[in-house]
Amino acid sequence: MTRIALVGCVKTKNDMPMAAKDLYTSNLFRERRRWAETKADRWFILSAKFGLVDPDELIPPYDETLPASRISRIPWATEIRRQLIATLRNLQGVEFEIHAGGRYYEEVKPMLEALGARVSVPLQHVSGTGTQVAWYRKRL
Repeated sequence: MTRIALVGCVKTKNDMPMAAKDLYTSNLFRERRRWAETKADRWFILSAKFGLVDPDELIPPYDETLPASRISRIPWATEIRRQLIATLRNLQGVEFEIHAGGRYYEEVKPMLEALGARVSVPLQHVSGTGTQVAWYRKRL
C-alpha cells in the first residue's frame, strides 16, 4: 500500500523563489517535512495558493491563506483532488496522512475517501504549534 503525506503550507517563508520544501521556514513545517520524509513513501505540500505542490517544485513566496468559509474552500479542495488523480491516477487503497490545519483537510478528506483512499489526520486533536512540534519530535 502506498503511503502519502500531505503537508500544509505555513505563513513563514523565505523571501525568494526556491524548492517548495525549502520555502517554508517555521519549526512546525520543518517537523512536518521531517515526518513526511521519514514515514511516507511520497509527500506533497498543500499550498493555499498553488494547490498540490511537489516538494522539489520551484515556487515563489506568497501571502495567501485559505478562506474561513468551508463553502469557499470547495474549489480549492476539488483542485487538490484533481491534481492527486492526475499525479497518482488511481487513489483506491492509497493511504493518505494529512499534516495540516483543519482548513486544509475538512473538504479534502471526504473527497479522497469517496475515491477509495484511506485518510488519517494524526494531529487532528492536537492544538497549538508548540504542542504539535513536540508531538513530531517525540515520535521521530
